[in-house]
Amino acid sequence: MIPERDYVIAKAELQRRRASAAADRLVRDARREAAAQSAALCDPNAPCDDQPRNALRWLRRLAGARG
Repeated sequence: MIPERDYVIAKAELQRRRASAAADRLVRDARREAAAQSAALCDPNAPCDDQPRNALRWLRRLAGARG
């Protein structure tokens, strides 16, 4: 191939990867922030919507463990 074309293709691929990584980083940060806000609003003694609902939840609350 032509070296100039390889450079342009490689540069475009690098820009695409950087843009993809930036978008992934924004999504990850937004999810982390939403989880932190949800945890701040949640009472540790009351069941929250994002906590798993199963038969042993009352036992974990009784023992003081959070899961």
